[in-house]
Amino acid sequence: MRESVVYRPLVRPSSRLVVPPSPEGFDVRIEGDQDGIFDGRSITVEQGASITGELGGDVIEIYGVVRGRIRGRAVRVRATGRIEGEVEYGTLKVDPGATINARCVPC
Repeated sequence: MRESVVYRPLVRPSSRLVVPPSPEGFDVRIEGDQDGIFDGRSITVEQGASITGELGGDVIEIYGVVRGRIRGRAVRVRATGRIEGEVEYGTLKVDPGATINARCVPC
């Protein structure tokens, strides 16, 4: 059974979340404003979400805003997505309308 985790806006925005990877991995969906380190099998940053920190996973889809570092085997930035920082990727797909202001490093 695939496990799924949803992160919604924090009660205390100054808190920092650290989501450790599990042996099976998680499917992570992030909503609202978050500050932290997120690891999962697949990570989706929803439209309207704003992340400051790090994302790491096999498949990462960005509909919202990410400020920080992204490490992914397959990274896709959707039309509403924006990245500021650094992206380490196996494959990188950018939809028309997306914004990337980042150092992009193939791995």
